[in-house]
Formats: sequence, structure tokens, C-alpha cells
Amino acid sequence: MTTDKNPEKIADMFDNIAHSYDRNNNIISLGLHKKVKELALSELNYENEMKILDICSGTGDIEEILLGKKYNLDITGVDFSNKMLDVARQKFFDKIHFICADAANLPFSNNVFDIITMTFGLRNIQNREKAIQEAYRVLKPSG
Repeated sequence: MTTDKNPEKIADMFDNIAHSYDRNNNIISLGLHKKVKELALSELNYENEMKILDICSGTGDIEEILLGKKYNLDITGVDFSNKMLDVARQKFFDKIHFICADAANLPFSNNVFDIITMTFGLRNIQNREKAIQEAYRVLKPSG
């Protein structure tokens, strides 16, 4: 079975489930999705003032974990579902920069971010190769 990965259709799908996404994700995964994300983020080396980009940020699970770190981090979340970002913005107000954009066409200059994260988002991207190229493009050489 294949799923249509057309960006507009995927964005519409996530727009339609945005307000129940967190609750449903917690139920379906028995909360394990958060543990997996926490474990992955615990493997990274942080320093104050690092610029971090979370691609396919959705409602901001990664941002929530990053805010709990004992560092002053400049965090940006990108997603192509406006309604998922609306939920994230309500959670974090002005603590995180959220931008509506496609992972395969990131609106940033080259070599901007120290760390880039993406959890479970690659499965929803039509042009995965382009999205990965974009992530490498905006990641600093030392990132």
C-alpha cells in the first residue's frame, strides 16, 4: 500500500488532525514516542547560543524537550501544516520561532544551523532526497 505524499494533501491531512494530534499520538504510542525523542536528543552535544532547526516540527514535541535543556538555545521549528504550527505556537508563545515551510525547500541561507533534528517526518515527505539535501545545505559544516 502506498500513500500519496503530495505536499498539499499531507499538509491538509495534518491541518485536519492538528488539535487532536498530541492526544492521539500519546494514546497510539503509549507515550513511547516522547521517550524515543528524549533518547535521541540526549545523544547531542549542546552549547549556549546554538541555533537548532527542527524540521517537520508539528506541534512541537522536540521543541519542548529542547527547552528543558540547561542551555540558551535559539530554536526554530519548520512544518508545512499551519494548523500544527498554530498548536505549537499556543504552547510556546514567543520562545520558539515557528515557520510554515516545506522541508524540501527551506527558507534559510546556507550553513545557518548547528543542529538539525527531524523525528518521524521523513515518512511524510514526497521528495525525501531533496529534503535531506536541504537539511545539509542549511547545516553548518561543523554541525
